[in-house]
Formats: sequence, C-alpha cells, structure tokens
Amino acid sequence: MSAPLPVGELVELPLDQFLALYDPKYHDQIKEMLSRDGVSAMVDFYNPDMWSSQRGYRSAVTVGPGCMFKTVEECRGKWLGQSASDRKYAKHYTRRAA
Repeated sequence: MSAPLPVGELVELPLDQFLALYDPKYHDQIKEMLSRDGVSAMVDFYNPDMWSSQRGYRSAVTVGPGCMFKTVEECRGKWLGQSASDRKYAKHYTRRAA
C-alpha cells in the first residue's frame, strides 16, 4: 500500500514550460482550453508515487470561475484519483495570458 505523499509547493511556469510537461500532441488542446471564457489558469496534476503503475501520469485541469477549482490556491493539497497509488497531486500551473 502506498504511503501518503507530502504536498509540495505549486510552481508557476510560463506557458511554454507548462506545455513541455505534456506530449506535443496535446499542446493545441491545452492552449484551446486555457483560452476558454471562465478559465484563468491550468494546473498540472502529477503522480509522483514511485511504487505506482501510474507514476508520471499527468492531467491538465482548468481553473477559473466556471470550473471545478475556482483558484489556483484551491488546488493546493488536492489530488485527482481514487486510490492512493493513482493519485495525481497539484504540482505546476500556468496563468492565462492577459
């Protein structure tokens, strides 16, 4: 069974560095999602569990008034996934260009 992982700091990245975390085939989709009305940022949720078959998996999640997470700060300490071994923790974020 996996032990709970410590919650680290959320690190802000410029868009090009945020995109570099993901396969290039998803870059256009991420940019389109970030440009939607009601979206102010995107947060990268990452699975760091070295004992998990899901280690290294990522999800880019929209943040803003029209989203599940309203602010980047609200993502701190949150995770995606059901079991401890498939949890993805908030790690990086990028803000929508003004």
